[in-house]
Amino acid sequence: MTRAWRTLAFLAVTAAAAVPPVEALAGPYADVSQIVSAFSAISSMHMVEDGPHGQRVTVDYVRPDRWRFKPAPGITEIMIGNDLYLHESGRWIHLPNAFPGKTIANALQHALPGVDVRKAYVVKSKGTQLVDGTLMHVYGFTKRDQPGVTGTMWVRPDHLPAKVVVDPRKPDTFVTIRYSRYDAPISITPPAT
Repeated sequence: MTRAWRTLAFLAVTAAAAVPPVEALAGPYADVSQIVSAFSAISSMHMVEDGPHGQRVTVDYVRPDRWRFKPAPGITEIMIGNDLYLHESGRWIHLPNAFPGKTIANALQHALPGVDVRKAYVVKSKGTQLVDGTLMHVYGFTKRDQPGVTGTMWVRPDHLPAKVVVDPRKPDTFVTIRYSRYDAPISITPPAT
């Protein structure tokens, strides 16, 4: 073997050794069960959803029932319990009991309650992928009742999603969701109205 090949082989082995191992999981459906459990236990998160035509929505969540949505430039919606605060055109509007925040928070806490993942989705492991220096499990999924709706999910070693890409198989309708700041201190308070 030439010196260049030995050097490349050494670098490849060294790089592989530097990547932390990913826990071997039981299979795609058992893995999804762990993902659901981990996601339902979070205290907070930040999410950015990029959709077609440059649409971007940002979401912050703080347990048990606080949300901040920014669905478009200049618009902010804060939900605390069942109260909605809407900021548009430079002013806040308070709409009491306008939002089922407790219902949504309960659904998040008990993610996919009553949904049999095996019946609702076809889930397949796509192996692992190194993303920003972290080795992640990658899963493909298809909705059984909408076979054209497919997606890919990148899952961190702590079983929390890092990114989900959904492709409804229609032109210009894909959505990419990036998750971050799990369990970080995020403040969502009622604005002065």
